Amino acid sequence: MPRQRKEPKPIQLKIPPKVEGIDRWIVFGLDPSLSRTGYSMMLVEPDENGTHAKWLAVGSVKPDNSSDPVWVRSKAIALSLRKVLRTATEDMFRQTISRFTTGLIISFEAPTPGNDWLSTISRILHLVFFESANTDCYPEGGVCSEFAKVHVQMTNAATLRRLMGLTERGRANKKENIALAYTFLNKESYQNLDSDACDAVLMAMMAKYSASILLGFPDSVPERFRIALCNSTEEVVGKGSREHTRVKGEEGMGKC
Repeated sequence: MPRQRKEPKPIQLKIPPKVEGIDRWIVFGLDPSLSRTGYSMMLVEPDENGTHAKWLAVGSVKPDNSSDPVWVRSKAIALSLRKVLRTATEDMFRQTISRFTTGLIISFEAPTPGNDWLSTISRILHLVFFESANTDCYPEGGVCSEFAKVHVQMTNAATLRRLMGLTERGRANKKENIALAYTFLNKESYQNLDSDACDAVLMAMMAKYSASILLGFPDSVPERFRIALCNSTEEVVGKGSREHTRVKGEEGMGKC
């Protein structure tokens, strides 16, 4: 007699409540790399159908000298990205929207374990974005302090590929990523999308879904993304002294 397959347990979701006092989210998607880092930015606001997203900027930055030490290149990239974020938002804060009701989600790929280069640029991105504006060394710092609330959302590469339905490998992978990015972007407005900026667009979309949930519209998010972001299943990760229990969805939604 054949063995009966057990039905998988239904996934229980833990939908976070709407963040009170936040009327909109700025999403900053990044694809960190020491050779060239892609970025994309959008404004996510509620509308009659759930949420509406408006792209603000898409592009990439690279250090002037590729022979500089890792930390120097990382700092140069981080400073350029901070300027991109500030430039894109300062006019809105000055003319149309209030910084006191605007949140920020910085979304980028989680560094590959053991990859010192990606770990370094990740640490320096955090340092530059969250450094105090009240220091003599960095009088133009503190970009994150300009928002009412800030989340950092990290997605590993395998999870991004699975959720986005990406299957190609090698060089064909970049062509597939660019083609997918253009399903979210207007190709006439953003021509010649490079292989770094396209991944940043996908990271921005991950944060866009988070923003929709945090604005109180979880049903507007595609089911597979809603499950990934709000899965209440507990799992044990790490080994030895680093072993701990975490909730899958809380990891996906990012940390304040």
